Amino acid sequence: MKNQTDLIFSIVAIVLAIVGVVVIMQTKRRVVTLPKPEQPNLEAVQAPKPEVKMSPGLGSGSGSGGAGGSSGRPRRGGGGRVGA
Repeated sequence: MKNQTDLIFSIVAIVLAIVGVVVIMQTKRRVVTLPKPEQPNLEAVQAPKPEVKMSPGLGSGSGSGGAGGSSGRPRRGGGGRVGA
């Protein structure tokens, strides 16, 4: 019976070794060659000419500012206790 057990262990060891070698060969890193990058445009970039528009004021709007800014009260959701 001992020879049969030794034979089974030997066969299992050989099969595991073959599986291990195949796994190592299939999972090795492959060298990837990247394509050559494009040459950047080295000419001077010209900024667009700014257009200045003159107007008589800051535009139309109410005198109270945004969200009751001129009223002196905090805006809604100001996060503090009011009147406490």
